[in-house]
Amino acid sequence: MIPNTAPNSGFMIDWVSVIILCNNPGNIHGSTITSIDELGQREWKIVKGKLLQGTHATSISVKSVGKSRLRIDGNPTKWLQGHNLFGTPDLSLLVVSVMRLLTEALQLNPTQSDIDSWRSGNYELFRIDCAASFDLNCPANVSAWINAAAIQAVSLHGNPTRRENSVYFGQHSRHWTAKFYSKKQELSLAKKGHALPENILNRDSLLDWSNNLLRAEITLRRRKLKSLGMSLGSAWNSDSPKLLLIQHLNEISFTETFILTPSELNALSRKLLATYKLWEKGEILQDLYARTTLYRHRLELKKIGIDISIQKPSKEYAVPLRTAFSVSNLATIPTWATGTYLYVQ
Repeated sequence: MIPNTAPNSGFMIDWVSVIILCNNPGNIHGSTITSIDELGQREWKIVKGKLLQGTHATSISVKSVGKSRLRIDGNPTKWLQGHNLFGTPDLSLLVVSVMRLLTEALQLNPTQSDIDSWRSGNYELFRIDCAASFDLNCPANVSAWINAAAIQAVSLHGNPTRRENSVYFGQHSRHWTAKFYSKKQELSLAKKGHALPENILNRDSLLDWSNNLLRAEITLRRRKLKSLGMSLGSAWNSDSPKLLLIQHLNEISFTETFILTPSELNALSRKLLATYKLWEKGEILQDLYARTTLYRHRLELKKIGIDISIQKPSKEYAVPLRTAFSVSNLATIPTWATGTYLYVQ
């Protein structure tokens, strides 16, 4: 697993949802969704944010929270750079850069106190995504990793869910979610707005750079941010995305041991040996054991590297998963992007 001493330049902030101080007219919003009951009475109303397009096709959502605050949701990296293949781990830089552009686009008149609060991190975070990409040498290795992770890994959320070419852990969790996918394949999904803008600088170089990348992302939501003491911008520094991503990757169990040696088998009790043999055959253990028994056996077998909560894969899917997250595989900022709008710094 990648160590905490890895360079920050390989890590970035992706999505941000924040409420921030900013003097405004109080009427900035997009469309409104209203529910009316059979008697014509309004049941509820949802006011959506106003979508503002960046220099390329990406939009960011903005709406008033009274006349003193704004709610901002979106991908500031993509909004500023035109892509999110790589980016900065500096939350303050992103937030201040976005607010400056929003002030101009919406003709806002923030007070000096507002501007000082942006710089000091005096704003509330409701969601933030941290990401890194790992070069696995070829697209086939990325696909193999995703296929293997879908059956060789488990987190506190339970088994992962597979959606198209992505693997999720805690996909619908209110606390945090981990997601792994092929960056190259994501860029091919033009219908979902993931394709690179046609007029972006060094488009071919960006596409080539993405070819072999496994993307790892974590989404931290309000409850998790509060429990970590990271719900205010002032709690973040340029190390935070890296440390949080590594911390949550370590909460996922990537099993790579599937066969015990004869000496290890001989050391097992009869009950554990029977459980191991059934798991080795691919039996569904939940149908054969009481939950408490299965939990106890899992704890014992995990001590020797076997996680029976994960289905044993066939040989072609037995991929070493953790080695993907090594410093040598970490994709850092390409030199041809520095000094251009492709990399906010």
